[in-house]
This record gives sequence, C-alpha cells and structure tokens, in this order.
Amino acid sequence: MYDFHYNYKSKYGDKAKLLYTDTDSFIYETGTDDFYVDIAGDVETWFDTSKFAADHPSGIPTGVNKKVIGMVQHYTKHLQHYRKHVQHYTKHAKH
Repeated sequence: MYDFHYNYKSKYGDKAKLLYTDTDSFIYETGTDDFYVDIAGDVETWFDTSKFAADHPSGIPTGVNKKVIGMVQHYTKHLQHYRKHVQHYTKHAKH
C-alpha cells in the first residue's frame, strides 16, 4: 500500500489528496478528467480489475489480477462521471 501511495499517486501531484486510511484501505480524492484513462496503461502492474464487467465503458483491461497479493482494487466505479473522484483502494493483504 505504501508503494502505491508514495509512488503511483505521485502522478497526480497535488491533485491527489489522501482522505482516510485503515488497515487495508486508502481513500483518495483525485482531480482528474478521467481516472480510467489515467490508469489504462498501469492496470497490469497495479490494479485488480476482476470485478469490472468485460464491457466496462472505460475500455481498460478487465478481469486482470484477480486476488493477486499487492494489487489495488477500485471500489468506487460508480463515480466515473465526476470530475473529482473519491477513490477507495484496497490492497490484498499478505497473510
């Protein structure tokens, strides 16, 4: 989670604000026109998109990295039409 926080979110600079954390989640506010365009090239490396429908309107790769340890899940898919997104990310915990 810290790798994502300190390295990946840096692509947003001061447009990404960490709002809340708990043991396995970070919740961010990101200023972007289209979050899915932003992550399209990074899905294979950072994201678990296994819960996204195959015909997801964003066109990002779906069904990728299902339950892979260290991948980020995006739980606020329904916010895709807002300019400012509150993103909820959860890393699969190592047990």
